[in-house]
Formats: sequence, structure tokens, C-alpha cells
Amino acid sequence: MAAASALRLVHASASTHENLPLTDRPRPTPRTRPTLYGPNIELLIADGIIPFGFELLARDDDPAENNSNRVLRAIIEISRAMGSQGVIEGQYNESQYEESEGEEIFHVGWLQNVCRKKEGTLHACAGACGAILGGGSKDEIEKLRRYGLYVGMVQGILSKVDERKEWPAKEVNKLRDLALKELKDFNQAKQAIPIRQPLAVFEPMRHLILSAPQTSAPALCIAACELVGGHRNQAMAAASALRLMHASTSTHENLPLTDRPRPRRRTRPTLYGPNIELLIADGMIPFGFELLARDDDPAENNSNRVLRAIIEISRAMGSQGVIEGQYNESQYEESEGEEIFHVGWLQNVCRKKEGTLHACAGACGAILGGGSEDEIEKLRRYGLYVGMVQGILSKVDERKEWSVKEVNKLRDLALKELKDFNQAKVKTISILVETRFCNL
Repeated sequence: MAAASALRLVHASASTHENLPLTDRPRPTPRTRPTLYGPNIELLIADGIIPFGFELLARDDDPAENNSNRVLRAIIEISRAMGSQGVIEGQYNESQYEESEGEEIFHVGWLQNVCRKKEGTLHACAGACGAILGGGSKDEIEKLRRYGLYVGMVQGILSKVDERKEWPAKEVNKLRDLALKELKDFNQAKQAIPIRQPLAVFEPMRHLILSAPQTSAPALCIAACELVGGHRNQAMAAASALRLMHASTSTHENLPLTDRPRPRRRTRPTLYGPNIELLIADGMIPFGFELLARDDDPAENNSNRVLRAIIEISRAMGSQGVIEGQYNESQYEESEGEEIFHVGWLQNVCRKKEGTLHACAGACGAILGGGSEDEIEKLRRYGLYVGMVQGILSKVDERKEWSVKEVNKLRDLALKELKDFNQAKVKTISILVETRFCNL
């Protein structure tokens, strides 16, 4: 927590300095705000923020925990990241373009360098500091440093150029793939799904869950719970249940059925054989409901909330939700090349399949977090739009005119549903529709 606070402080200092109306900065920098207290006061206060951040972190040293070396390493990481070869260099390079009086000197290499040094270095430092203070190994620290670098570069690129243009779309997708690759060796998910007796069931179950396509529905469920004032632990069982349901339906989609002569997209080998995978996927569904039902805590008096979440998931995964979407999608995929695709079909498939799953996730998170009926419905609609965006982008070329317009329209509708919530908490959940970076 102290390192996170220090990073926030040093970032605020750098941002304040960027905003000052200097005599050789005739044009305001992007995202400029009024200098509320006057340039001189803000300059001095920003200078004072930096040592205050380091003081917070240094005070976090606890002799009882013998963490002095970790704290010192974190201080070194932040010092380097915010210095002349990190964020400061990025700000300097960016200022040269911004102060060029309209001369077009922008090029891809310049943008990549600015985003790497500015947003990338800050996020790389954050990943490394978290791993250091958490006692991570050298390999884990470096993996999370690289993950942070790619995350920061994505955010930097999307804040500076139109993400609908061809180059940023390709670059963002490349960086996203690199970032997720850095996380593949971490085993939190494996620890959450331990192998137990009978091994013949739980070994393939864990494999199928971990190898299923990614979905941001569990993350949405947790984020929705926190947005309405709940704690993430209240939604963890529902998020796990959603992951199990999604893995089950994905496994069934992948089975080599006799009337499915053409392989589906994203097909993977059936490691345990079709019969075993069919049976194991069937077992995931009741296991998901069991996890959620066991989350009932008489001390918290949350039985009604848990029951409502079970009903939500049952409806979403049933014959008028995800299953209907899968059925409609299969009719196109098995048409032996006959072109029956049209916009209405795609919208319906994405609404029923990805949209329903994410709408359920949003509603369940809000229910379990104690949200009002109005908040539950807003987050249900938000989830619907998020899911439809992800469905469309997974099925058609995102650079095509129709998909760009549709995605932008759905994104605007999604963000509109969040306008009445506490804006300080909205950033975490809104990233699901802004960058598609929270697939789990």
C-alpha cells in the first residue's frame, strides 16, 4: 500500500509539472486543467510531493517483518523510473512534439518511445515493486515488470492516438498478447482449483477450466460488486461459478461431433478424449452452483442474495441465453461455406452469447455487493454492452466500418450506464470496455 501511494504521489507531481503555464510553453499540453492555486504554489507543492512519497515508503519498513531490503529495493525502483532515463525522458520527448507549433513531426517510433518511457516505465515500476514487496522471486519480478511495461504502453498509445486507426489497433493487440504471455506461468488459478479425489475427474476438470478461452465476465462480476460498495470476497464465488460455466460451454463447443464436419475456430486438441471431456464439462455446471451455494453465510444474512445470483446464472446459461447464442452461431459455422452472415444475425449471437454472460456477471456482482435495484439493472445493461463488444471483436475484423461504428456505439452506451456511480470507482470497471485488457 505504501508503494502504491508513493507511485500515486510521484505521478501527481510529474502531472502537475506538465500542466504549468511556462513562458516557453505557448500552447497548453493535452488534458490541461486550470492552475487552481497559481503556478508558483503548484510548482512548490509538486516538488514537495516527491519526498513525501519516498517518506511514506521508507516508513513502511517494519523490523518485525525484516523487510528493509525489500523497501529499499522499491525506493530504488521508483527513483529510477521517475528519473531522467524514465518518465522525465518520456515527458521531455513528448513536449518536443507538443511544442513544435503545429509542425508534423509525429511518427510511430517517436510514439513508441514516449509511451515506453512515460506510461510504460511507471507501470513497469509498479509491477516490479509489487512483486518485490510481496516476496516474489527474481523471475516473477521481471515478468511483472514486463507485464507492467506493456500495460503502460497500451494506455499511453490509447491516450494519444485514435485506437480505431489501423496502426494503434495492431500495436495494442500485439502488446496485449505480450502482456498476457508474461502471466501464463503464474499459478493462482491452479491453486484455486486444487487436484483432489477422484483424480480421474479433477485432473481433466482443472485442465479444461484453465485451457478454456478467456472471458472478462468474472472480472466484471467482482468489479461490479466493488462499485456498489461491496467487498470483492462477496463476489468471488459467483465469479468462479461464471468461469466454470463458461469453461463448460466452451468445452462442449470444441467437441468433435459427427455432424460437425468442419473444425470450429480456436479449436484445441481434446487431450482426454471427447467422451471424458463431455462428461467433465457436464460436471462443471453443478460444481459451479455448489461453490456459489456454499458461499451462503448466516452471519452476513446473505442467503437471499446468493439465491438471486444462482437464479441469474441459471437463466443466463440456459436455453434463452448462452445456449441460444451458441445454437444460432453453430448454424452459420456449419453451413458448409454458404454465406448466410448478416448484421442482424451477428448482433443476436453476440447479445445472447457474450452479452448475456456479461450482463449476468454485472447483475450478480451488484446483487452480492448489496446494490440497489437501479444499480443492478444499470450494471446488467453495462455488462450486456461489454459482452456484445467483445463478441463482435472476436468474430469480425475490428477495422471494418460497420464493426467500428457498432463497437463505438456500444461502448458509449456502456459508459453511459456508469455515469451515476462514484466516478472515483468507475475507472476499474470501465477499462473492460475501453481496452479489452481484463480478460481472465
